[in-house]
Amino acid sequence: MKKINWFEQFINLLVVILGISIAFMLDNYRENNNRKNLELQYLTNLNEDLKYDLQLLDTLIRLDSSMYTKMDDILTKVEQDKSALVGAQAMDLIYAIPFSAKSVTFETIKESGNLDVFSSYELQNSIVFLYDQIYGGNQRWDELVQEHIDNFVKPLTLQSIIIKSENIDSYRLLRNQEYVNSLVVFRRVFDNRHNFRLLTRDHVVQVQQVLEAQIERRQ
Repeated sequence: MKKINWFEQFINLLVVILGISIAFMLDNYRENNNRKNLELQYLTNLNEDLKYDLQLLDTLIRLDSSMYTKMDDILTKVEQDKSALVGAQAMDLIYAIPFSAKSVTFETIKESGNLDVFSSYELQNSIVFLYDQIYGGNQRWDELVQEHIDNFVKPLTLQSIIIKSENIDSYRLLRNQEYVNSLVVFRRVFDNRHNFRLLTRDHVVQVQQVLEAQIERRQ
Protein backbone atom coordinates (compact mmCIF):
# COMPACT_ATOMS: atom_id res chain seq x y z
CA MET A 1 0.00 0.00 0.00
CA LYS A 2 1.31 3.35 -1.07
CA LYS A 3 2.15 5.66 1.80
CA ILE A 4 0.15 8.92 1.88
CA ASN A 5 2.27 12.00 1.57
CA TRP A 6 0.55 14.16 4.16
CA PHE A 7 2.80 17.09 3.48
CA GLU A 8 1.86 17.07 -0.22
CA GLN A 9 -1.83 16.74 0.69
CA PHE A 10 -1.49 19.69 3.04
CA ILE A 11 0.17 21.80 0.33
CA ASN A 12 -2.61 20.92 -2.12
CA LEU A 13 -5.26 21.82 0.44
CA LEU A 14 -3.46 25.05 1.19
CA VAL A 15 -3.36 25.92 -2.50
CA VAL A 16 -7.11 25.32 -2.80
CA ILE A 17 -7.85 27.45 0.26
CA LEU A 18 -5.59 30.23 -1.00
CA GLY A 19 -7.26 30.07 -4.43
CA ILE A 20 -10.73 30.34 -2.91
CA SER A 21 -9.61 33.16 -0.60
CA ILE A 22 -8.04 35.09 -3.46
CA ALA A 23 -11.20 34.63 -5.54
CA PHE A 24 -13.31 35.98 -2.66
CA MET A 25 -10.90 38.89 -2.22
CA LEU A 26 -11.09 39.73 -5.92
CA ASP A 27 -14.89 39.52 -5.87
CA ASN A 28 -15.02 41.79 -2.81
CA TYR A 29 -12.58 44.19 -4.43
CA ARG A 30 -14.66 44.36 -7.61
CA GLU A 31 -17.87 44.76 -5.62
CA ASN A 32 -16.39 47.52 -3.47
CA ASN A 33 -14.95 49.21 -6.53
CA ASN A 34 -18.29 49.03 -8.34
CA ARG A 35 -20.02 50.36 -5.24
CA LYS A 36 -17.60 53.29 -5.00
CA ASN A 37 -18.04 54.06 -8.71
CA LEU A 38 -21.83 53.94 -8.31
CA GLU A 39 -21.67 56.19 -5.27
CA LEU A 40 -19.49 58.70 -7.15
CA GLN A 41 -21.89 58.65 -10.09
CA TYR A 42 -24.88 59.28 -7.82
CA LEU A 43 -23.02 62.00 -5.92
CA THR A 44 -22.07 63.74 -9.16
CA ASN A 45 -25.57 63.51 -10.64
CA LEU A 46 -27.21 64.74 -7.43
CA ASN A 47 -24.79 67.64 -7.28
CA GLU A 48 -25.70 68.63 -10.85
CA ASP A 49 -29.40 68.37 -9.99
CA LEU A 50 -28.94 70.61 -6.96
CA LYS A 51 -27.06 73.17 -9.06
CA TYR A 52 -30.13 73.34 -11.31
CA ASP A 53 -32.47 73.58 -8.29
CA LEU A 54 -30.37 76.37 -6.80
CA GLN A 55 -30.47 78.40 -10.01
CA LEU A 56 -34.23 77.91 -10.23
CA LEU A 57 -34.73 78.94 -6.59
CA ASP A 58 -32.63 82.08 -7.12
CA THR A 59 -34.79 82.98 -10.12
CA LEU A 60 -38.04 82.34 -8.24
CA ILE A 61 -36.87 84.35 -5.23
CA ARG A 62 -36.16 87.30 -7.55
CA LEU A 63 -39.61 86.89 -9.12
CA ASP A 64 -41.12 86.85 -5.63
CA SER A 65 -39.68 90.32 -5.08
CA SER A 66 -41.44 91.50 -8.24
CA MET A 67 -44.72 89.99 -7.00
CA TYR A 68 -44.29 91.76 -3.65
CA THR A 69 -43.82 95.08 -5.46
CA LYS A 70 -47.03 94.59 -7.45
CA MET A 71 -49.07 93.58 -4.41
CA ASP A 72 -47.76 96.48 -2.33
CA ASP A 73 -48.37 98.90 -5.20
CA ILE A 74 -52.00 97.83 -5.47
CA LEU A 75 -52.59 97.94 -1.70
CA THR A 76 -50.96 101.38 -1.50
CA LYS A 77 -53.23 102.70 -4.24
CA VAL A 78 -56.26 101.34 -2.38
CA GLU A 79 -55.37 103.75 0.43
CA GLN A 80 -54.01 106.68 -1.58
CA ASP A 81 -55.40 106.78 -5.10
CA LYS A 82 -58.38 104.65 -6.06
CA SER A 83 -58.35 106.17 -9.55
CA ALA A 84 -54.88 104.79 -10.37
CA LEU A 85 -54.40 102.19 -13.10
CA VAL A 86 -53.47 98.79 -11.67
CA GLY A 87 -54.68 96.46 -14.40
CA ALA A 88 -51.25 95.15 -15.42
CA GLN A 89 -50.19 94.48 -11.84
CA ALA A 90 -53.49 92.79 -10.99
CA MET A 91 -53.30 90.45 -13.99
CA ASP A 92 -49.75 89.44 -13.04
CA LEU A 93 -51.03 88.23 -9.67
CA ILE A 94 -53.40 85.57 -11.00
CA TYR A 95 -50.63 82.99 -11.40
CA ALA A 96 -47.62 82.18 -9.23
CA ILE A 97 -44.76 80.11 -10.66
CA PRO A 98 -44.20 76.92 -8.61
CA PHE A 99 -40.85 75.38 -7.74
CA SER A 100 -40.23 72.16 -9.63
CA ALA A 101 -37.11 70.36 -8.39
CA LYS A 102 -35.00 68.21 -10.66
CA SER A 103 -35.50 64.92 -8.82
CA VAL A 104 -34.84 62.23 -11.46
CA THR A 105 -31.59 61.07 -9.84
CA PHE A 106 -33.10 60.88 -6.36
CA GLU A 107 -36.16 58.99 -7.59
CA THR A 108 -33.90 56.56 -9.47
CA ILE A 109 -31.83 55.92 -6.34
CA LYS A 110 -34.91 55.46 -4.17
CA GLU A 111 -36.73 53.16 -6.58
CA SER A 112 -33.62 51.00 -7.08
CA GLY A 113 -33.17 50.65 -3.31
CA ASN A 114 -29.63 52.00 -3.51
CA LEU A 115 -29.85 54.69 -0.83
CA ASP A 116 -27.40 52.68 1.27
CA VAL A 117 -24.74 53.12 -1.44
CA PHE A 118 -23.77 56.37 0.30
CA SER A 119 -20.98 55.64 2.76
CA SER A 120 -22.02 58.65 4.87
CA TYR A 121 -25.19 57.92 6.83
CA GLU A 122 -25.48 61.64 7.64
CA LEU A 123 -25.42 62.48 3.93
CA GLN A 124 -28.03 59.82 3.20
CA ASN A 125 -30.37 61.34 5.81
CA SER A 126 -29.75 64.88 4.52
CA ILE A 127 -30.63 63.90 0.96
CA VAL A 128 -33.83 62.10 1.98
CA PHE A 129 -34.85 65.01 4.24
CA LEU A 130 -34.23 67.52 1.44
CA TYR A 131 -36.29 65.72 -1.20
CA ASP A 132 -39.06 64.28 0.97
CA GLN A 133 -39.54 67.01 3.58
CA ILE A 134 -38.13 70.29 2.27
CA TYR A 135 -39.10 69.86 -1.37
CA GLY A 136 -42.38 68.30 -0.30
CA GLY A 137 -43.06 71.36 1.86
CA ASN A 138 -42.36 73.63 -1.10
CA GLN A 139 -44.89 71.75 -3.18
CA ARG A 140 -47.54 72.17 -0.50
CA TRP A 141 -46.91 75.92 -0.17
CA ASP A 142 -47.08 76.29 -3.95
CA GLU A 143 -50.43 74.51 -3.89
CA LEU A 144 -51.74 76.76 -1.11
CA VAL A 145 -50.68 79.90 -2.97
CA GLN A 146 -52.29 78.74 -6.22
CA GLU A 147 -55.45 77.61 -4.40
CA HIS A 148 -55.88 81.09 -2.93
CA ILE A 149 -55.32 82.62 -6.36
CA ASP A 150 -57.81 80.28 -8.04
CA ASN A 151 -60.46 80.63 -5.32
CA PHE A 152 -60.22 84.37 -4.63
CA VAL A 153 -57.67 86.57 -6.40
CA LYS A 154 -58.27 85.35 -9.95
CA PRO A 155 -62.10 85.32 -10.02
CA LEU A 156 -62.32 88.69 -8.27
CA THR A 157 -59.79 90.15 -10.69
CA LEU A 158 -61.60 88.80 -13.73
CA GLN A 159 -64.88 90.26 -12.48
CA SER A 160 -63.38 93.69 -13.12
CA ILE A 161 -62.57 93.07 -16.77
CA ILE A 162 -64.28 95.47 -19.16
CA ILE A 163 -65.72 93.14 -21.77
CA LYS A 164 -65.35 95.40 -24.81
CA SER A 165 -61.71 96.34 -24.22
CA GLU A 166 -60.62 93.29 -22.18
CA ASN A 167 -58.87 95.69 -19.79
CA ILE A 168 -59.22 95.76 -16.02
CA ASP A 169 -61.53 98.39 -14.55
CA SER A 170 -59.04 99.59 -11.95
CA TYR A 171 -61.51 101.98 -10.38
CA ARG A 172 -63.98 99.18 -9.63
CA LEU A 173 -61.25 96.72 -8.60
CA LEU A 174 -59.68 99.03 -6.03
CA ARG A 175 -63.09 99.65 -4.47
CA ASN A 176 -63.94 95.98 -4.23
CA GLN A 177 -63.33 95.26 -0.54
CA GLU A 178 -63.55 91.51 -1.12
CA TYR A 179 -60.69 91.76 -3.62
CA VAL A 180 -58.65 93.93 -1.26
CA ASN A 181 -59.19 91.46 1.59
CA SER A 182 -58.20 88.54 -0.60
CA LEU A 183 -55.04 90.37 -1.60
CA VAL A 184 -54.11 91.05 2.02
CA VAL A 185 -54.50 87.35 2.85
CA PHE A 186 -52.68 86.41 -0.35
CA ARG A 187 -49.71 88.51 0.65
CA ARG A 188 -49.50 86.69 3.99
CA VAL A 189 -49.67 83.24 2.36
CA PHE A 190 -47.20 84.36 -0.29
CA ASP A 191 -44.85 85.63 2.43
CA ASN A 192 -44.86 82.22 4.14
CA ARG A 193 -44.14 80.50 0.85
CA HIS A 194 -41.30 82.94 0.13
CA ASN A 195 -39.72 82.33 3.56
CA PHE A 196 -39.92 78.59 2.98
CA ARG A 197 -38.15 79.07 -0.35
CA LEU A 198 -35.35 80.93 1.42
CA LEU A 199 -35.06 78.10 3.94
CA THR A 200 -35.01 75.60 1.06
CA ARG A 201 -32.20 77.48 -0.65
CA ASP A 202 -30.10 77.39 2.52
CA HIS A 203 -30.66 73.65 2.88
CA VAL A 204 -29.79 72.99 -0.77
CA VAL A 205 -26.52 74.89 -0.34
CA GLN A 206 -25.65 72.87 2.79
CA VAL A 207 -26.35 69.51 1.11
CA GLN A 208 -24.46 70.59 -2.01
CA GLN A 209 -21.40 71.46 0.08
CA VAL A 210 -21.44 68.00 1.65
CA LEU A 211 -21.86 66.39 -1.79
CA GLU A 212 -18.93 68.29 -3.24
CA ALA A 213 -16.74 67.33 -0.27
CA GLN A 214 -17.65 63.66 -0.77
CA ILE A 215 -16.98 63.89 -4.51
CA GLU A 216 -13.55 65.37 -3.85
CA ARG A 217 -12.67 62.49 -1.51
CA ARG A 218 -13.78 59.89 -4.05
CA GLN A 219 -11.79 61.35 -6.95
